[in-house]
Amino acid sequence: MTFKRYQIYKYNSSGKFVAIERISDKKLVILDLNDKLSKITKMRFQNHIKSNSRYKTDYLLEVEEETKINDNIIEYNAKYLRVIKQNDILLYKWSKTKTLEELPIGAYLHFTNEEKYWAGEEKGNFTKNIIASIILVIFIALSINYGWGMILFCLPALLMIDWNYKTWRKDKKADINKLKELLEYKQSLIQNKTDNLNKVKSSFEKQLENYNTWKSLNPKKFEYAVATWLNKQGYDLKVTQYFADGGIDLVGNDKNKNPTIVQVKKYTKNVGVAVIREMIGIRQNHPDNPNTIVVSLIGFTSGAKELANMENIVLINIKDEIYES
Repeated sequence: MTFKRYQIYKYNSSGKFVAIERISDKKLVILDLNDKLSKITKMRFQNHIKSNSRYKTDYLLEVEEETKINDNIIEYNAKYLRVIKQNDILLYKWSKTKTLEELPIGAYLHFTNEEKYWAGEEKGNFTKNIIASIILVIFIALSINYGWGMILFCLPALLMIDWNYKTWRKDKKADINKLKELLEYKQSLIQNKTDNLNKVKSSFEKQLENYNTWKSLNPKKFEYAVATWLNKQGYDLKVTQYFADGGIDLVGNDKNKNPTIVQVKKYTKNVGVAVIREMIGIRQNHPDNPNTIVVSLIGFTSGAKELANMENIVLINIKDEIYES
């Protein structure tokens, strides 16, 4: 997973927030955000977007992204990290004398440019000043040949060269002790974040023991609920709503560490055979030939059950599971 920052825009007409980034020569990824900028709600791909349909905000979205392109098929995943303001990354705000508690440190293990700057890393201007020195020598030679009036004529350039000369510096590496301090602080932020999420998750797991909770969930929250419920049973699955391969809602491993894909359907009626056929096609095109599961809130038609049995696809009926447990 690669750490990236996406620019956040706001649509002129709807007022909705989106983060936009180019992921290939021909494709833009557009991540829809909720009004509080606290999570990604939808992912889309487009070849282009009208520049006058939106305006740039002062916010940046930080994500961990993974992009694979095979035979013009884009497989893309983005994990929301946080949203920051543009001025949060200005280096003058990252004084080396500031404590970590005073700085907007991210709760992730990636080191950003400004965090490394706080730790002492600096880019030098060695090449630029070599060129400036050569120009200075040329001006001195011209002054000797054509008179010192040449210096007055070129005074602005000479002042700039003089400034470059005074700021001469080589590349400077970050202090290893400060990087260790930074890493330890980041790990503590991650742990605090994990602890808080676990508290929320524990409460949510308790609610999932009630079938009425499942019925009240919208389709997106239903996916997270299924992931939470299966992971509690020993699976290792994550929601893949930002993959562009269609039909896969959860991906990961089963209890025996075998590759597994899951499609989740919160229908108010039985899931039909068309969904099973779709998953057969997805599995055939998947490089890992994974175990395949379809989860339904209510149940499955007889045709869906018959085909799933023939094709070794596991069917899970949440209603039956909850009432039988």
